[in-house]
Order: sequence, then structure tokens, then C-alpha cells
Amino acid sequence: MEILNNVKSFREFIMFKYKSENTSKVYGSALASFLSHYSDLKEPKDINADQIIQYLLQFKNLSTRRNAHSAIKLFYKYKSKHGESTKFRFIPYPEKPDTLPIHVNKDEFMKMFVACENEKHRAVISLM
Repeated sequence: MEILNNVKSFREFIMFKYKSENTSKVYGSALASFLSHYSDLKEPKDINADQIIQYLLQFKNLSTRRNAHSAIKLFYKYKSKHGESTKFRFIPYPEKPDTLPIHVNKDEFMKMFVACENEKHRAVISLM
């Protein structure tokens, strides 16, 4: 598999479409890692949906998993002739769990206020 050529052309596509150097670097890195994981296969199209899921599940960090999912999905969308990939039809996007906000008691709030040295930050904290 020509990993470097795939990553290079994908990064150029991202720069052309989204004009974001940061996205290009992050997605390019995620794609390079993914394609390296399956370097024994001839083409990226030979990787099936179950293999993609197994690859994504290796990431314990939810943000990393979500980032890799987005990068791989966009790569397959870019590589498909009609701009849509059937590989991701049954691969759900990793959702963030719903969490309640953490409450800060009055003593903790005062410690934050006293420790803050920046006037702008202090003003924001005082409005809270």
C-alpha cells in the first residue's frame, strides 16, 4: 500500500477544501497511523468496516477515537468516486457521554478568585 502517497494527496485535498493546516496535519497523522496498521493489505479499499471498528476501539481516549473516526471517514469519502463511502454506514460516531456540571462551593470559588492574577480572568470569575 502506498501510504505516503495516500496521506500526501489527502492532506492536499484538505488544504484545498478546508484551507486548514492544523486539520491537514492532524487528519494526515491519523490516516498515516491507520494505513500503517493495515500496511499488509494492497489498497485502502481492502479494509472492511469490522477492521475499521477494531482499529477505532483500540483508542481508550474518546477524543482520539472521534478524531480518527472523522479522519478515516473523510479519507474514504475523498477516495470514493461519488463522494460518499458505504464503509461508514454502520460505524457510529463515538458520542460524548452526558455529564452534569461540577458544582463549586463558596470556599473553592474564593480560592480561585484569590489565586487569579489576570484582571480579565478575575472579572469573569467575579461574574460567575
